[in-house]
Amino acid sequence: LSGNGVITIDAANMTEGAAPIVGNASNFTGTIELINNTKDLSVSIVNGKIMLLAPVAQVGDQKFATLAAAIDAVEEGQTITLIENVNVTTPAYGQNALNHGYKGAQYPWEADTSGEECTPVWALTGTYEHHITADVGIAMWQYYCVTQDKEWLEQTAWPVLRSVAEFWVSRVQGNSDGSYSIINVVGADEYAENVDDNAFTNGAAKRVLNNVYRAAQVLGHKADPRWKEVADGLVFTHNAEGVTMEYTGYSGQTIKQTDVNMLAYPLGVVTDPEQILRDINYYFDRIDPNGPAMSNAIIAVLHARLGDPETAFKVFKKSYTDKLRPPFGVLSENANNSRVSFATGLGGILQSVIFGFAGIEITEDGIIQLPTKLPAHWKSLTVTGVGVEKATYKVENPGFMK
Repeated sequence: LSGNGVITIDAANMTEGAAPIVGNASNFTGTIELINNTKDLSVSIVNGKIMLLAPVAQVGDQKFATLAAAIDAVEEGQTITLIENVNVTTPAYGQNALNHGYKGAQYPWEADTSGEECTPVWALTGTYEHHITADVGIAMWQYYCVTQDKEWLEQTAWPVLRSVAEFWVSRVQGNSDGSYSIINVVGADEYAENVDDNAFTNGAAKRVLNNVYRAAQVLGHKADPRWKEVADGLVFTHNAEGVTMEYTGYSGQTIKQTDVNMLAYPLGVVTDPEQILRDINYYFDRIDPNGPAMSNAIIAVLHARLGDPETAFKVFKKSYTDKLRPPFGVLSENANNSRVSFATGLGGILQSVIFGFAGIEITEDGIIQLPTKLPAHWKSLTVTGVGVEKATYKVENPGFMK
């Protein structure tokens, strides 16, 4: 396809994805019109394909295919509303699992607009960082826990959750003692490539399998007993001092981020305070000081929940102070680069405050507030607009010191 003419597409029965038009449109400079566009789709040319894009954000009555476009359009006094739009059941995810020899759905590490894996082939993350498939399922269960929306759980989440569970049951390898291992992965600690029984990967798989099992019970579906069997049988290794190991064969080397410590938060797989502190003390000085911004935020949450707000505050400050870039103090990925704005690190900082110092916790029955303490120099902390009720949570510091 080339030239500067007009292409008209009838969008009446179309959804997000490639338009049914044959030919490479890289050199097309004309106009593409959508008629019967009841789903507010927009159009873009990506790698020579004419792609239909569903809206992701709204300002007033106007919808936008990208958040950047919405930000450009918003005016003072207006708000941007994000639109639930992730195509969580596209056949590409099932095909991705099949391509790797697994069942269910395998979510891409980096996806294009059609759901295909587009991580560069030289990066092992796209091929081996499989915890992303558990992360998707956990997020959907968390959404249900916050909203208590069973209709959404049934119609939108359940097909995804079931496919995610099918993936993990096919992904594990049975051991002679009846346990299960997940072999040959890249962990959230991406320095650990092609390792077995990575703590975060196994922890995320355990968490999501339990979530799916519970979702089946909530919805009245028959739960596959293999989901529970695999979840209960996943391997976690420990050294002679009882510290949870990053993966089988880990020997104390520098780590990119805190895989093991995330077993306590956000996964909730490790709950014993002594074990949590033992793991923190072992790994804190093994985190790469030039690594990304997320790890200290997680450690801060854990110290806050363990009742040590002063240590939590010191680690919280460490999560961002050496990563702010002038002139606006925008957060970079780590202390030695200027890749801004680093959304993952920003999310971690928010979690330190909301789920650490404020003690907010998401449970199956909704949002609760855990007992918590503030640093001595904080008078109070207020978090507003929480959950569907837009609730306010406040923590007062009776020992406030100016």
